[in-house]
Amino acid sequence: MFGKADIIFAAVLLAAAVVAMVFAFGAKPRGNIAEVYIEGKLAAAYSLDQQKTVSFDVGIELHIDNGKAAVTKSDCPDHLCEYFGYISKAGERIVCAPNKFVVVIKGDPEYDAVTGRRQA
Repeated sequence: MFGKADIIFAAVLLAAAVVAMVFAFGAKPRGNIAEVYIEGKLAAAYSLDQQKTVSFDVGIELHIDNGKAAVTKSDCPDHLCEYFGYISKAGERIVCAPNKFVVVIKGDPEYDAVTGRRQA
């Protein structure tokens, strides 16, 4: 039915898939800055190393605590931005489309596994 070569090929293919998954879904570096964009423009940047609650004129409240950030109040109709919960890893974001409000976690760039260079 299956020869020795078929089994070896399947094992190598499975190992390659596991390695690819580790790189794709591996741990991202923890972020250290929460950047807030309103209508596409940088409105504020906050260190995640503090405990703070900030209210914005667009009807959103951002809570920063213990290295994480979350939208805790919003006056948008569906409140989806509140359901994102806390974010802390570089590259994660919270988006409130009705209020044109975005929070992006920034951190140290990590190295690309293929090129060996730092990612932007």
